[in-house]
Amino acid sequence: MKVFYYRALAYLFIIAVISWFFPPPFYTGFTWEDYVFIENAKSSFSFYNTFIREFLSSQFYRPFTRTILYLVSYKLFNLHSENYYILTKILLILNCFVLFEIAARLMRTKCLALATPLFYASRIRIHDTPVYWIPAGFQELGMAFFMLSAILGYIIYITHRKTAWYIASLTCALLAALSKEASISLPLLILLMDIYLIKGSIQKTFQTLMFRIAPFFLISLIQLTRWYVIRSGIAVGQYSMDFSLNSLYDNTIFSVANLFNGRYEILLLVLPFLMAFINYKTRRDAVLLTLIFFVSLLPFIFLKGHLEAYYMSISGAAIALVFASGLSYFYEKFPLNKYILLPFFIAVFTITAHYDIVQKRKHHELISTFIGVDKLTQNVLTYFKTTFPSFPDNSLIYIENSDLELMFALGRGAAIKLNYKNNISVYFEGMTQAFPSNYSKLYCFKYNPGTQELQVIEGKSRLGRLK
Repeated sequence: MKVFYYRALAYLFIIAVISWFFPPPFYTGFTWEDYVFIENAKSSFSFYNTFIREFLSSQFYRPFTRTILYLVSYKLFNLHSENYYILTKILLILNCFVLFEIAARLMRTKCLALATPLFYASRIRIHDTPVYWIPAGFQELGMAFFMLSAILGYIIYITHRKTAWYIASLTCALLAALSKEASISLPLLILLMDIYLIKGSIQKTFQTLMFRIAPFFLISLIQLTRWYVIRSGIAVGQYSMDFSLNSLYDNTIFSVANLFNGRYEILLLVLPFLMAFINYKTRRDAVLLTLIFFVSLLPFIFLKGHLEAYYMSISGAAIALVFASGLSYFYEKFPLNKYILLPFFIAVFTITAHYDIVQKRKHHELISTFIGVDKLTQNVLTYFKTTFPSFPDNSLIYIENSDLELMFALGRGAAIKLNYKNNISVYFEGMTQAFPSNYSKLYCFKYNPGTQELQVIEGKSRLGRLK
């Protein structure tokens, strides 16, 4: 009963902290990617299209977070975008719950398990973008949830030897693979966690260990095969790899720097991290957990030009565990600290996170970009709703003189299609590759990029303007 109340209070505290760190967003609209994913899930979902056809295509293979999650959200909330932002925050809360359960099973001092999700939740630079950008939230936080759940299930399996938990862990690993490609590092993370839990000679259990890990490696092997055989074009442009020491150094420095909310927090937290490595009781744990941190960075540590702080949802969890290990030294060495240690660091997290939030909101180019594009999107949609309440089935909307800004603001036409119940097609002159061969009626519009106005030119009989 005591454990139940402690867990319930910990969960409530995590919810309160995340609600404080991540208030309702300034911008609650959709981005062009949201429109594309929702429209695709709504019109094209089937087992074959979602899981087989996409697997064989040259696109990113993320059927769970790009199709299933959007489809469920659309069925529940339609196009009420503010509810989608609530889901991203719920995903972060669930990740903190799972991380708390992992820490409670790994920490020698159980009451310090709460320090792990609190440290993790307060990493504003890691979580700010996924919470306030729906595609990143669904894909990154969704993948992190399944990866952390797979690790938790495996820990419980090792502890209690119940096959059901092993199956649950393997299922979560599969769902993580269906969420984002960065989950390819999961087998190595589970292998390191297994070594962490052995606490003895690895040689005696190596064969058994590899047998347990083999199915996880098989999932990643399939991912890796697809990555280099079917999706070979991914390693170009912003996702190109640079396997050099310079790239490794730059990305490592970038990753470590984004683990903290500014230089003042680094000065305050450096001692717990150092003690985790100095103290003989926690040294082995700290080394293995730090190794887990670097292994989780492997999918993007050599990226040439697209490394983002929000990619570190799993790396941040590993460092949070290292931090909690360091705190355990002070907790055991100075018993009086148990009354002030956790409250002190909660205050530190709150102050530094709030400071980082203020700084990011002042210079949040992502949000300002969303707001500017959304204004164009809503103006266009309002124009179509008022001027054309409906279109005949299989109509084609042809937009002349379109530009990239308009096409992406409308999600390549998905935003328009989602506002009509029947089937229509949208073609952007000079932008859309395939011209629809079959349509019942053609509606032509001319776009003026300077004034962002649309004008109907169909038959010169019906004119309308977008204000």
